Amino acid sequence: GGADTAEAKLEIMDACGIKVTKNPSEMARLLKAML
Repeated sequence: GGADTAEAKLEIMDACGIKVTKNPSEMARLLKAML
């Protein structure tokens, strides 16, 4: 939905256990940490 702000959506995903990052350059580190 379009009702929440981007920050609110990131918080919801994090609360659900979905790993997110605001910085695309951190994506590789995040993926490696999940493996």
